[in-house]
Amino acid sequence: MKKSFLFFWAISLSLFSISFGCNGNVFNNLSQIDSTAPWVPIPKTELDHFSNLPAVKFWQRVLNLNSDSVVLFSKGERQILRILPKSELKILQDSCGRDSYYHNVRIHHDLNYTCQLKYLQGRKEFYHFDKVMPAIPIAAKIFLQYEVSPVLAEMVLLIESPSNPHIKSVSGAAGHFQLMPYVAKKYGLVITENQDERVNLEKSAMAAAKHFKYYCIPQANKILEKHNILIDQNALWYQLFVLHVYHAGSGNVAKVVEEIGEVTDGNYLIQMMWQFTAGGFKSSSQNYSQIALAAYLNYEAFLFNINHSTNGSQNTR
Repeated sequence: MKKSFLFFWAISLSLFSISFGCNGNVFNNLSQIDSTAPWVPIPKTELDHFSNLPAVKFWQRVLNLNSDSVVLFSKGERQILRILPKSELKILQDSCGRDSYYHNVRIHHDLNYTCQLKYLQGRKEFYHFDKVMPAIPIAAKIFLQYEVSPVLAEMVLLIESPSNPHIKSVSGAAGHFQLMPYVAKKYGLVITENQDERVNLEKSAMAAAKHFKYYCIPQANKILEKHNILIDQNALWYQLFVLHVYHAGSGNVAKVVEEIGEVTDGNYLIQMMWQFTAGGFKSSSQNYSQIALAAYLNYEAFLFNINHSTNGSQNTR
């Protein structure tokens, strides 16, 4: 990336942070957001509740590790037990070797034999923040036009296709916002053998913003109202809940909330959604908001490092 490009974003970030303030309520002041900045700040008081949770810290670590590293962890607590070189992946992929290896790890960490162990390869190569950074202010501006929180745009862009919008999922979702064909067509995008407007940032952002506004948010409200959970659209937990509707669909989210049972606190609801499954709301759905938070925090650190290094180089001239 060119130094002038980085400097532009560093200046934008500095001005945005100063003018808005870390403790301002971004969800309650959509009209005040600088849609040219590469970052939409979440109020510190909101972010702090989730940022120190083990699941979020776990994903921050995984997202920062290259794929040549393998993370061995306890499934429930998300406790990282070992970080292994990729060369040892064959042991974990072989059922006999894996069972023996897990047994020794449980003994070493004094874990109960019922403790489930899992492994993941690092995912740093997928999360190219330098590539997705220019897309965030463009999408944020479009979301603001539809009066939808740009935090939703930022989080989806950070985790869905941050390195390559041409990636298509096994289910057929594609583009910057990984829209399913029927969703994209519903909001006017053209998808043919020769053309797929989901890879067009502006058009996919428009379709995603409409999908949030006319489907995800109303459906989220309907589920919360049914369970007498106080709706607070200015809260981070609410944005995460809407993200789950975007990813898993309202039917699956409704099922998992039903499975959880009586809940009155939104922050607690999100944490329970990380532990319960129901219908099509399974592991990848549980992880969705965890990864969104982890990616946001890592991206925040990425921008801070750019700002720090750019300002440092400017001061030495």
